[in-house]
Amino acid sequence: MTTTARALKLNVPPAPALAIHVAALGDAMTRLAGKLADAWAPFLYPWSQLATGVERLREGATRGGHPDRLPEIHPTVPAVVADTDAKAREGAAWFVSFYVTTMGTIYRDSLTRQGYGRGRGGGARGQRAEVHGRLPADAEELLEREADRLRQQAEKSAKVVERLRAELREAEEMLARQRQAAGEAARSAAQSGERAHRRT
Repeated sequence: MTTTARALKLNVPPAPALAIHVAALGDAMTRLAGKLADAWAPFLYPWSQLATGVERLREGATRGGHPDRLPEIHPTVPAVVADTDAKAREGAAWFVSFYVTTMGTIYRDSLTRQGYGRGRGGGARGQRAEVHGRLPADAEELLEREADRLRQQAEKSAKVVERLRAELREAEEMLARQRQAAGEAARSAAQSGERAHRRT
């Protein structure tokens, strides 16, 4: 062990206002994010479990002495765009499988804690995403849940857009009627003024 090593120093002045984002998955790290971080960035974190993550953030914020100030939540959501649902699912399965089978145990353990243990058992340990590009059959439940949620959200969004378009059409029609009425009133006032002028 050396006793003469020089401590590393930054070559630029520190930026005290730099925001701290923590990509935590486990309960302890999520609490730490709630205590110290400006933002929490969960990755491969099911929507159904987000409320649990927020509770861990709240616990950490309370420990940090600011229970009313939680970090911003910036989920990292991988997305696959394809011509068909089957192709999109294949791409999404490859993405999830890559992280579950090749990036150590952190993502497997996280999904297991959140109720997806059956899908990551021996099969998930043995498969390599580079070769198979798919998940074990039971793990399809995770993709299917998220796909259903996204489909429902897309349907709701489409309904909202259609309602807004209908309201916009109604507003445009009302504006056109008001403009027509204003034009007719202006013409009528002009005609009345001409008649009064002739009388005088």
